Amino acid sequence: MLLAINKISKSYGVNQVLNQVSLNLAQGQKVGLVGANGVGKSTLLKIIVGELDADEGSVQRFPGISIGYLPQVLASNGSQSVAEMINSALGGISALEERMREIETALRQPSEQLDALLAEYSNISEQFEQRGGYEQTHRLAAICAGLKVDHLDQTRPFATLSGGEKTRIGLAVMLLRNDDLLLLDEPT
Repeated sequence: MLLAINKISKSYGVNQVLNQVSLNLAQGQKVGLVGANGVGKSTLLKIIVGELDADEGSVQRFPGISIGYLPQVLASNGSQSVAEMINSALGGISALEERMREIETALRQPSEQLDALLAEYSNISEQFEQRGGYEQTHRLAAICAGLKVDHLDQTRPFATLSGGEKTRIGLAVMLLRNDDLLLLDEPT
């Protein structure tokens, strides 16, 4: 079981949008949540990812599960570029790669720190490999091509993209992260 939602209730003032909602999601299961505007679909997703607290009930996540959430409107700081948004969402893979390059440069020079540098390099390169760093450039290109956002200038501020472009970049980031559970709020 990836996720168990048990008797979730949520009200906004006198308006109750969720009343004793329960749901279990198993690995490999695909579920569509359909309903009229204002009935609590987005509220339920926000409770699942921990952005909102339920008034009653509980959400149990499988230990170690990673959840990707694509909200209706993606937020970013005004100056963040497309590339910066992607890199920040990937959990520091770029920072690991940058540190590996710094160590490689340092290893070219005579140093009393050789053993420490080699140990650090071994540790960082293992993390980089485990996070898919060596495949990241290829995966990013393939995913962006599949979502038809490969033409976008990576230095372009994310805030200047159209709503559809923002959504597709957000989806690309989620696919790159390879989360266990994807929650898409009104994907188009």
